[in-house]
Amino acid sequence: MADALSMLRLLLAPAIVWVGAAGQSRLVAVLLVAAAFTDVLDGRLARRLGPSTAGAHLDAAADLAVMVATAVAIGLLQPAILAELSAFLAVVACLYAAGAAATWWSRHRLVDPKLVTAKLAGACLYGFALWTLATGDYEPVLLTAAGLAVVVAALNAIVAAVSIHSKATARSSRSHAPHHENGVSKSTAASASIATSSSHAATKPLP
Repeated sequence: MADALSMLRLLLAPAIVWVGAAGQSRLVAVLLVAAAFTDVLDGRLARRLGPSTAGAHLDAAADLAVMVATAVAIGLLQPAILAELSAFLAVVACLYAAGAAATWWSRHRLVDPKLVTAKLAGACLYGFALWTLATGDYEPVLLTAAGLAVVVAALNAIVAAVSIHSKATARSSRSHAPHHENGVSKSTAASASIATSSSHAATKPLP
């Protein structure tokens, strides 16, 4: 059931783009609310019934598809955004891609659900999109705040991925080092035992 809701959200992505191209801003907002509802519901169902093997990847793919589709729809409805903030949005997009790549490298998923900054960035983006679509106008301050939240989340994801990789490397090094040391200590102890036994045998008086 949770996977079905994720698939439904994935199918909403092209509908969002199509409705946005038709100039129906408020209808895009309705579809975005529906997508958010499926996101919340499938998460609760997955926790209650247990996640499937592909559930986490399907959920992340659906979230990404809806986010990209909403960005495209807003760009079609509000072309002034790209004209005024194209450089800023390009930097935000590059950092987001870097954060997603780092999270995939460390956790094999696009978003780390444990990072509070990622949830905050998602909430900021959702709030900006919903406000823009519902009112038919955009506030540069809201977009800038949402973009900065994405930047912070991306940097946090990169730092977290490097930390996870460093800890894994350290654990791997420690797991190999003790075996070598134990082997040396056992060999040393055995040699000392043999030497002690030989010494006792040599000093024992003959009958």
